[in-house]
Amino acid sequence: MLANFYGLIISLVVLATPAFAQVMDYQVLRLVSLKTDCRRDNLTREITDNGGLLFQVRCQNISHFPQGVKIFCPDASDERSCVLLNKGVEFKQLMLLQGGEQ
Repeated sequence: MLANFYGLIISLVVLATPAFAQVMDYQVLRLVSLKTDCRRDNLTREITDNGGLLFQVRCQNISHFPQGVKIFCPDASDERSCVLLNKGVEFKQLMLLQGGEQ
Protein backbone atom coordinates (compact mmCIF):
# COMPACT_ATOMS: atom_id res chain seq x y z
CA MET A 1 0.00 0.00 0.00
CA LEU A 2 2.77 2.43 0.93
CA ALA A 3 4.74 1.52 -2.21
CA ASN A 4 1.70 2.32 -4.37
CA PHE A 5 1.36 5.67 -2.63
CA TYR A 6 5.02 6.56 -3.31
CA GLY A 7 4.65 5.38 -6.89
CA LEU A 8 1.70 7.72 -7.34
CA ILE A 9 3.65 10.64 -5.83
CA ILE A 10 6.63 10.01 -8.10
CA SER A 11 4.35 9.79 -11.14
CA LEU A 12 2.73 13.12 -10.29
CA VAL A 13 6.11 14.79 -9.79
CA VAL A 14 7.34 13.51 -13.15
CA LEU A 15 4.20 14.75 -14.89
CA ALA A 16 4.46 18.17 -13.22
CA THR A 17 8.10 18.63 -14.21
CA PRO A 18 8.37 20.67 -17.42
CA ALA A 19 10.22 18.90 -20.20
CA PHE A 20 12.13 20.96 -22.73
CA ALA A 21 14.55 20.22 -25.49
CA GLN A 22 18.02 21.70 -25.49
CA VAL A 23 20.65 21.97 -28.19
CA MET A 24 22.93 18.99 -27.76
CA ASP A 25 26.69 18.86 -28.23
CA TYR A 26 26.46 16.49 -31.20
CA GLN A 27 24.21 18.97 -33.03
CA VAL A 28 26.79 21.72 -32.58
CA LEU A 29 29.60 19.41 -33.69
CA ARG A 30 27.60 18.52 -36.80
CA LEU A 31 27.23 22.24 -37.59
CA VAL A 32 30.98 22.74 -37.11
CA SER A 33 31.85 19.84 -39.40
CA LEU A 34 29.44 21.01 -42.12
CA LYS A 35 30.29 24.71 -42.06
CA THR A 36 34.01 24.82 -41.19
CA ASP A 37 37.33 23.06 -41.71
CA CYS A 38 37.79 22.68 -37.96
CA ARG A 39 38.71 19.26 -36.64
CA ARG A 40 37.30 19.26 -33.12
CA ASP A 41 39.67 19.00 -30.19
CA ASN A 42 37.49 20.24 -27.33
CA LEU A 43 33.97 21.59 -26.84
CA THR A 44 32.72 23.79 -24.02
CA ARG A 45 29.25 25.17 -23.45
CA GLU A 46 28.05 28.08 -21.37
CA ILE A 47 24.63 29.54 -20.70
CA THR A 48 24.29 33.25 -21.49
CA ASP A 49 22.40 35.80 -19.40
CA ASN A 50 19.43 35.78 -21.78
CA GLY A 51 19.05 31.98 -21.67
CA GLY A 52 20.90 31.21 -24.89
CA LEU A 53 23.86 28.89 -25.31
CA LEU A 54 27.40 29.81 -26.31
CA PHE A 55 29.67 27.02 -27.53
CA GLN A 56 33.43 27.25 -27.92
CA VAL A 57 35.06 24.56 -30.08
CA ARG A 58 38.84 24.31 -29.99
CA CYS A 59 40.29 22.96 -33.23
CA GLN A 60 43.19 20.56 -33.71
CA ASN A 61 44.13 22.26 -36.96
CA ILE A 62 44.65 25.87 -35.96
CA SER A 63 45.44 27.10 -39.47
CA HIS A 64 41.87 28.25 -40.22
CA PHE A 65 40.56 28.92 -36.71
CA PRO A 66 43.44 29.86 -34.38
CA GLN A 67 41.03 30.96 -31.61
CA GLY A 68 38.59 28.12 -32.28
CA VAL A 69 35.00 28.30 -33.45
CA LYS A 70 32.33 30.15 -31.46
CA ILE A 71 28.69 29.24 -31.95
CA PHE A 72 25.77 31.11 -30.41
CA CYS A 73 22.28 29.63 -30.06
CA PRO A 74 19.84 32.34 -28.91
CA ASP A 75 17.07 29.73 -28.57
CA ALA A 76 18.49 26.97 -26.39
CA SER A 77 15.76 24.57 -27.48
CA ASP A 78 16.20 24.92 -31.27
CA GLU A 79 19.39 24.01 -33.10
CA ARG A 80 18.20 25.96 -36.17
CA SER A 81 18.82 29.21 -34.27
CA CYS A 82 22.56 28.49 -33.93
CA VAL A 83 24.97 30.71 -35.84
CA LEU A 84 28.75 30.86 -36.23
CA LEU A 85 30.17 33.98 -34.59
CA ASN A 86 33.60 33.94 -36.21
CA LYS A 87 34.88 33.16 -39.65
CA GLY A 88 37.95 31.26 -40.71
CA VAL A 89 41.23 33.11 -41.18
CA GLU A 90 42.64 33.51 -44.66
CA PHE A 91 46.36 34.05 -45.05
CA LYS A 92 46.50 36.04 -48.29
CA GLN A 93 50.21 36.68 -47.86
CA LEU A 94 50.86 32.98 -48.38
CA MET A 95 48.84 33.03 -51.59
CA LEU A 96 50.97 35.92 -52.83
CA LEU A 97 54.16 34.03 -52.04
CA GLN A 98 52.88 31.01 -53.92
CA GLY A 99 52.01 33.16 -56.94
CA GLY A 100 48.23 32.88 -56.49
CA GLU A 101 45.62 35.53 -57.21
CA GLN A 102 45.72 38.79 -55.31
